[in-house]
Parts: sequence; C-alpha cells; structure tokens
Amino acid sequence: KIDQVSVQLGEVVAQGNFLFSLEEQGFQLQISQLRNKLMEQEALLEKNLYFLRNRDRLLEEGKIDQAMYDTLEAEVKALEAETGKLKNEIALTENRIQNTNIVAPFTGVVMEKNIVPNSSVPAGHKLLTLILTDPMVVSFEVPARDSGGITKGMSVNVFIEELGGKN
Repeated sequence: KIDQVSVQLGEVVAQGNFLFSLEEQGFQLQISQLRNKLMEQEALLEKNLYFLRNRDRLLEEGKIDQAMYDTLEAEVKALEAETGKLKNEIALTENRIQNTNIVAPFTGVVMEKNIVPNSSVPAGHKLLTLILTDPMVVSFEVPARDSGGITKGMSVNVFIEELGGKN
C-alpha cells in the first residue's frame, strides 16, 4: 500500500530525492505472523529432536510406535528445513521494511505517475516512470532550406509536450 507520494507529474527531481513510501504496517504484521509460526515450528522441532535422541528407549517403553520411530529422522529434517525457510522469510521481510522509502536513483523528470497516497497497487504494477534528461538525445529533421543556419556546437531549445512544454 502506498503511504506518501511527494512528486508530481512533470516534476524535476534530483538524485536521492524522496519520491514515495510504502506502508510498513503490512510488513510488520507479516513479520509478527512469521515469528509466531517460527516459535511453533521450533517447539515442534525440539520435541521431535528429543524423540529422535531417545527413540530406542521410547520404543522399548511403548511410548512411541514403530511407525513414529521410522519417520522421526525425516520429520526432524523437514522441520529443520521449514525453520530455516521461516527465518529467511523474516529476514527478507525485515529488509523490505528498510526499503519502504523510495528515492530517485538519478536526476530526472517524472513522466508517469500511477500512485496516490493510501492506495493499493497490484504486484508488478508500474508505479512511477522517471526519465533521465541530462544528457538528453533528441533526433529531428531540418528542412534543407534551414540547414545553412545550423553550426556544430550551436545551442538548441527543445520543448517537450509530455513535460508540460518545458524547455
């Protein structure tokens, strides 16, 4: 979800200027849910590790059956993998929180803006288009009758309609 937007269409922004921010609340909720799930998995892993370390005695005493005895090692490995996966998801989501403030990667002009504060956007949706304007390469044709007045290194003023007619 978009939290704040500080640029307008056609605005010139300098490299490092704040463009917009994403809301952190959803990420915080996701981290909380992942941590709860991790605690459950770690508790289950600890229990199964106890059973694995003591499975011969527990089988002998009749506290576990042969089917559980046979599957304990595989269950422990699966729980270890799931625990590692949850830890990675938490780290990734924490990293996303660090990247909720989006800044201009270069000096340019906002050419497209598809976001407003407090709006939700689908994954893969283009939020903003920033174009590099320095240097800008412009290609155009000059009629032969006007070409005599053009010299190498001469300044040219270009007006771009998409930039609000800016020079």
